[in-house]
Order: sequence, then structure tokens, then C-alpha cells
Amino acid sequence: MKLAQFKGKLEDNWGLTFIVLVVTAILVGSLVTPSFTALADDDEEKVEVPEWNAGDRWIFEDKMPMPAAEEGPDPGDDQVLDTLMEMVVTEENYDDDFEITLSGPDGESETYETYKVRETHNPDDPEEKWGADFYYWKENLAQIHNDPDRHVPSVYHPPIVELDFPLYVGKEWSTDPGYDSHYELARFFEDPDQEDYPEPDREYAYFGRVEGRTSKDIGYETVETYMVNLTVLAYDPARDEAQLHRYEKYYSPEVKNVVHIDIYEVRRMPDDHGLGDVPDIKEETVGNQTLLEYDVEPYEPTDEREESLLGVGIVLVIIGVGTASVYIYKKVKSSL
Repeated sequence: MKLAQFKGKLEDNWGLTFIVLVVTAILVGSLVTPSFTALADDDEEKVEVPEWNAGDRWIFEDKMPMPAAEEGPDPGDDQVLDTLMEMVVTEENYDDDFEITLSGPDGESETYETYKVRETHNPDDPEEKWGADFYYWKENLAQIHNDPDRHVPSVYHPPIVELDFPLYVGKEWSTDPGYDSHYELARFFEDPDQEDYPEPDREYAYFGRVEGRTSKDIGYETVETYMVNLTVLAYDPARDEAQLHRYEKYYSPEVKNVVHIDIYEVRRMPDDHGLGDVPDIKEETVGNQTLLEYDVEPYEPTDEREESLLGVGIVLVIIGVGTASVYIYKKVKSSL
């Protein structure tokens, strides 16, 4: 795409936002890094969205690599920050359907039927323990709203669709209009209770694909999962910054939740030169989350089946497209 085609649109922050997210639509359609060989059956089962029930409970372990100390002995790259997080579906969902109506800055509104889930972080540490009520859209378990004990609430409207049910091997969804399963750009608002509804604090373009089925060891048992490869580009208009992350999510129908997530950050190396050069990129692990234990009502699979859309195998990662697009965007802006 010629740079001259961009210049007419670079009049304000929102024009820039549009450009970087449109270019990202090209990126997310290309990003795939399956961590195993996908196995697609001729008679592929469609996994419908689960029904969460009052009292359903999951406990996760979050691990984040710790940065090396600037002074003193090097603690080693293998040190991690290890915390626990407990999710419990609350009783009040079943007295009434919990509906949340949200409006955006352009005046449009949508009502979401949600599950109210209490999340408690560091539940075994009285000094570090904190909690929040999170609301998950019943249609696809996307997070809509949170109401923390500390700080201000926030909402996603529209949300990031991390799992596009029904799931089956080869299923794809995206904010790119070229996909059959197409969603609007996700938007995040912090402190939505202000009198004047604010502009989005962040906007997200994303691409998801069900790569295949595999078993996953969650410590005390092995469960069957669907591996979902989700690529998300977040744009912050206030800081004029974009960040690219990739998530490998393992969803278990039996557990009714994701049982493991590997999180990667994609960065452009600082030694690239020239607008026409494809920069070197680096994908770094920035953490993971694993289910430790759960207590849910039994999963009841349906008998509905359909032929798989795609036989998905291992493909190459095309990350250079995305990092180059962000690089081009920065260069174009600085040249104006």
C-alpha cells in the first residue's frame, strides 16, 4: 500500500487509530502458531457455549517471569511471580438474569445477558487478597464489565470475543470484515460511570482460530481440550501506542472453561532501519495461567455434529506483517 494513500486520513488521532487497526486486519489474518499438529475429524463435533451454574468454581495459578534485578545478584530468568485466582459463579444469577445495558460515545447501546462471577486474587494471603465482580456474556463468555473492591469499574463494549462458540477445528473469527464470523473492533472504557461517556481508552483488533484438539495435563488429571490461537492488537489513543499479543488458550468442554493459557508478546527489535525493510521481530513469553482445581456441574454434550470446515495443519508464523504495519504507521505519522 502506498504511503500517499494514508496521508489524507492522518488528520487526527482517530484517523491514525483507523489506519493501524485496518492494517492489523491484514496482520491477524496471517498470524497462526499452533503448538501441536491439529487433528480434524471428518465428523467433527460442535462444542456449544457452556451453561455456568451457581457455585461453579475454578482456581487458577498465574505465572509471570520476573525481570532481572538491576543491582545485586542476578536472580535468574527462571524466577516467576506466582499467584492464585479463584472464580466462583454467584447465586444471584439465578434469581434474575443479570442484564447489563451499555452505550458507547456514538450513542449506540446493547444489552448483554451475563454471568456474575466473583474473582478473588491471592485468596490465601490476607495482606495481598483482593477481589472483584466480573460479568461474562452468556453468548460466548466474553468479559463485559467488572466492579472491583478497589479502583474504578470498567467495561468492554463491544467485548473481545476470545471464544466464538460453537467451537470446532478450523473455526475462525475476526474483526476483519473479510471473515464470515465478523465482529466489530472491541473497545475498553475505564470509569464508564462518568457523566459524559468517554472516548475509548483502548481499541482492539483480533483474530481467533481453533487449531485442533489435544489433551492437556492440568496437574492432577488430563482433560481433552480445543486449542484456540488468539492474536490481539491493542491501540491506546492517549499514548499513541500499539501492542501485539498472542494467546494459546486450551478450552475444555468437561471443565466448562479454559484450563491453560500461554501468553506471548510480539516486539519489533530496535536495530531495524529503513521504511522498506521488514524488521526483525521477537516473540517473548510473558506469562501463563493453569487451572489447578475445579468444581462444576457435569458437562452434558449434545449429539449435534457437522463436518469440519478445514483440515488444519501446522503453518508458518507470519508475524513480520504485523510488526511492519506498526512500524509503517509510526514512520508515516512522524513524516507529517
